[in-house]
Order: sequence, then structure tokens, then C-alpha cells
Amino acid sequence: MSDEELMINLNEDNFGLLIDRYQRLVYTIAYRITKDANEAEGLVWHVFMEIWRKAALFNQAKGNFKVWLMRYAYTRSINRREALESRKFYSTVPIENWDSHSLPHYEERLAVTEGLEFLSSRQRQALELIGLQGLTLAEATKVMGFTLAAVRNYYFRGLRKMKEVLS
Repeated sequence: MSDEELMINLNEDNFGLLIDRYQRLVYTIAYRITKDANEAEGLVWHVFMEIWRKAALFNQAKGNFKVWLMRYAYTRSINRREALESRKFYSTVPIENWDSHSLPHYEERLAVTEGLEFLSSRQRQALELIGLQGLTLAEATKVMGFTLAAVRNYYFRGLRKMKEVLS
């Protein structure tokens, strides 16, 4: 079936086919814009959930499904990048680069150590798996045994709390 036929007869199976066909394309668009693999993975999920919710808005007469999907992916990726930039996400030092050279003062190193104590055990585990060990959100989900949404929540809340403690 064509993409347009799948959208006209949309159900969970047909939607699964569309995801299989286009998840890599959406990931590529998101990654090129955000320059972050974890953000791109999250955007794939958000874009497809939005497509599912707004499927009734798809109009075959206005264009094909692929272009509609790409427009959603591009717009959501730009929005996410702007949100990350406003939070100084791209101007921070990644956790894996925190060493005596990037944090030259004892007080700063102590603040990081103390900041970790303010995190819940799940937030700390998510930061360690994703930030230090380099796992993707999907891989951390398997290790932690929670849903992708829960692990993403632990990770980003942990990052936010660490930034609050450090600033």
C-alpha cells in the first residue's frame, strides 16, 4: 500500500508500517538539526505521536505523506534546538569531559559531587548510563527497566537539577 492509502485507512498496523518506513528519515532530520543522538531519538517519537494525533489533518490533495512528515520533523527539530539553545544546552561541558582540567577549582569539583547527591537514584543512574557510559536512551531503557518516556524524564530532570546546583 502507498503511504497515502495507509493514512486514509489508518490503524495501528498501518501506522506501524509508516513508522518502519520513515523512522530513519525522521531521525536523520532531527540529528542534523539538533546534533544530538538522544534528542533525535526523542524527536522521532514525538513526531510520530503528533502525526498519529493529527492524522485527520492529512490531505492527500495538498501533497504526499512523506513531505508532510518531513515538514513535521523539520519544524519540531528546529523548535527543540531553539529550546535547547535557550537553556544553554549546547554551551555546557559534557559530563564525560568533567575532569581536573575543565573544573580547575576544588570548590567546583566538590559542587559536582554534592550535586549528584541531590539527584534521585534513578536520575543519577540515567545520567551515569547516558552521560558517562554513552548509552542511548533506548539502551538505558533496557538497562533501567523503565519506559523510554520515564528514562528520558529521569535523565533530563537530573541534568536540570545538576545545572541548578552548579549555577
